Amino acid sequence: MSNEHLFFHSMKQLLLLFLMVFMPTFMLAQSSGGTIKRRPSPTNGTTSSVKSSNSSGQSNSSKKNPSKPTTRTTPSKSKGKQKPGKMQTHERKSYDSDSHHYEKSDYEANIELAFHGDAVAQSIIARCYMSGDGVIKDQAKAVEWYRKSAEQGNAYAQMCLGVCYEKEFGVTKDLKEAVKWYRKAAEQGDSNAQLFLGNCYGLGNGVQEDMSQAFFWWNKSAEQGNEWAQYYVGQCYKDEDNWEQASSWWKKAAEQGNKDAQFMLGVCYSLGKGVSPNDSLAAKWWKKSAEQGHTDAQFMIGVCYEGGEGVTKDPNQAIHWFRKAAEQGHEEAKKKLQLLK
Repeated sequence: MSNEHLFFHSMKQLLLLFLMVFMPTFMLAQSSGGTIKRRPSPTNGTTSSVKSSNSSGQSNSSKKNPSKPTTRTTPSKSKGKQKPGKMQTHERKSYDSDSHHYEKSDYEANIELAFHGDAVAQSIIARCYMSGDGVIKDQAKAVEWYRKSAEQGNAYAQMCLGVCYEKEFGVTKDLKEAVKWYRKAAEQGDSNAQLFLGNCYGLGNGVQEDMSQAFFWWNKSAEQGNEWAQYYVGQCYKDEDNWEQASSWWKKAAEQGNKDAQFMLGVCYSLGKGVSPNDSLAAKWWKKSAEQGHTDAQFMIGVCYEGGEGVTKDPNQAIHWFRKAAEQGHEEAKKKLQLLK
């Protein structure tokens, strides 16, 4: 066996030790947005997270298919509480761009409906104020409109109101109030609210820490296709030493582009944990993760290129990825660069 191969296999053993001893499942830093301590998720903050669910209260399974609140120009016949998961589909007034006719903004198209008590329109107006879309950005006004919609039972608005209370957007921070609104939305099936409620239980934010409840809500969200929930469910199974289930959930999240799941799936293929060992697949997933900026993945794909494990040996590519990892502070990558100079 060549020196490169010996190094690569020793790295796999070190990685296994890292996973078993130094990498606990729960690495969350903030419950809103599905973030973890080591690297942020794509849904960190209200502006992005509110676009991850359907404004009608209809759950959204993944960030790959974000559901923007429907813009409407005809009044709703129904007022008051809306049925969960149901959405009225009044069409947005559209114009032929070649005719140079003016097209109403979301704010203009929905403000009258919102004042007349339409819950969906109210959630759209709230989003406009939160993002500054068609109106001066005003988080306090956004909270006001989210509350109007949430109190009518709109799951999307309930989830967003929970985010506002947790992140202190336009309102005084109140974790218990955040949990209250997350729960209301989660019980209606909103996948992001389920994720966030699970995070609150995992962190003990606004509620007593309870990993069984965290798993319960993550699992509900994961079953709807939420990539971060799938990642966390995989982490929970890993802690139970159930690598088959862990790798299965990580694969679901990895296929949606979750870089943390891609890295962990690469680990599974490299070590043969829950799947048959396959260096090519390990390299494939590490590279996908590395291309999204995952530091450990950048280091590991560099190791692959250096030793020719799962990929064609390429010293230049090895140096490229070691440099990428080193630039993010990866100490082992810095050492490798010194050795390869």
